[in-house]
Amino acid sequence: MTGTDAEIMPLLVEFYGGGDPILDCTFGMGRFWAHEKPKNLVTLDITTRADIVGTYDRLPFKDQVIGTIVFDPPHMRVSSGRVYLMYQPPTKAPDFTLFLGEAKRILRIGGVVIAKMADELMVRPWNHVKFITGAEEVGLEPFDLIVRSRHLSIRNTAHPQYRARRKHCFYVILKKKK
Repeated sequence: MTGTDAEIMPLLVEFYGGGDPILDCTFGMGRFWAHEKPKNLVTLDITTRADIVGTYDRLPFKDQVIGTIVFDPPHMRVSSGRVYLMYQPPTKAPDFTLFLGEAKRILRIGGVVIAKMADELMVRPWNHVKFITGAEEVGLEPFDLIVRSRHLSIRNTAHPQYRARRKHCFYVILKKKK
């Protein structure tokens, strides 16, 4: 699959979505919704641009009230002069346990998580595999895995992290069965 985040995410939500409301719990700059923000979208982030200010590891919702969760784990230290969450320490793979437990709690039966995962080959490899394994451990079912690539050369010896993060990513689809 190719395209921008703003082109791909609405298609994934339409195809895989588990219903309304849609929660983008890592809203950031809103790049998934750059073209059109769905009416049933609720946004959460540590920035005031979101509908709700909060973090994805403590979701302020009652049990089983969300149909679809969009998740793009933060990987930047600073953006536009603000400090954003990122995996700590930077050489260690992230622990998604808190988010996955919260996602299972607030999702309705049949609800889905659509997660965009960027693996970094040199620093934190195989994030998508760790995410899927963590999902299984909390009782969310891995449903699909999609690779997005860009129409760029895959070779960049000067900046291996740029190559790893900017040339491809994974969309992991999880489903809540029970």
